[in-house]
Amino acid sequence: MQEGPKCPKCGKPLSYLKRICTESTEYELSADGCYEKAETSEEKCSGFACPFCGFIIAEDETSAIEFLRKSN
Repeated sequence: MQEGPKCPKCGKPLSYLKRICTESTEYELSADGCYEKAETSEEKCSGFACPFCGFIIAEDETSAIEFLRKSN
């Protein structure tokens, strides 16, 4: 039986990785004190991480997919 990849730091088996990004959201404030979401943009992505320990495993999507497809 083939096993999937394991996190190099915590050793847990992985079926997915988390993409770590920061976003910027702009809101419009009206005269009646209400906020309305105007725009959201992705600022910076630091890579793809283990969902258990947060260790960054891949820097880009291609590397992340290659990692997830390999077996131990």
